[in-house]
Amino acid sequence: NKNRDLAGLDIDMATEIARLLGVRVRFVREDRTFDEIVKMIVERRADIAVAYLSDTLDRAKLVRFTRPYVQVKPAVLINRALAGAARRGRDHLSILNHPEARIGVTKGSSAEGFAAADYPLAKIVSYETWAEITRDVAAEKLMGGVSDEIDARSWQSAHPAGAIAIETIIREGPPDTMGIAVHRDDRHLLYWLNHFLMLKHSDGSLRRLHAKYIENDLWKKELQ
Repeated sequence: NKNRDLAGLDIDMATEIARLLGVRVRFVREDRTFDEIVKMIVERRADIAVAYLSDTLDRAKLVRFTRPYVQVKPAVLINRALAGAARRGRDHLSILNHPEARIGVTKGSSAEGFAAADYPLAKIVSYETWAEITRDVAAEKLMGGVSDEIDARSWQSAHPAGAIAIETIIREGPPDTMGIAVHRDDRHLLYWLNHFLMLKHSDGSLRRLHAKYIENDLWKKELQ
């Protein structure tokens, strides 16, 4: 925010968890991918990971996940000019699931697996950041980019005129669920975190956090 303090849903969650446990929170943000965050927990360089971390089966082999505290819909950005030139119809599946389609995904994110499963015929290209993906979709270097509704809405908000060149599709279907990760040996901590999330769900706190941080980005404007 304007005071250079971290802000967001995960920050709110981690801060409250630390307060209730009677400890001081320290945010470790040295890793660049979600898979590296999992490695941080495995190596005990952090106690918990609260980072919009998808609770995939592969990651669950390495760490333990709490019950989901956030779920988001998958999203696709498609370059309108390239889609039109391809002449494969309006359905995003027929447009993207083709050997000539190049699709961008963020390296180490769950989108890598989702894109490979949904568009097996396409060329999947990994990028370091979502910003690089949207840049190349706009520049017609990619047919599309795959992520979730958080990234898609954030891009829409930052580029209101971008809809002329890029179509945003918030997909229906199974959501991407995210949990808090802990070391596989920290079973009591996992129990406590699950109980915490159950209470947050019961009193409506999780729903309010989702409405504030996921369903719109007005909170970002309030921080400026």
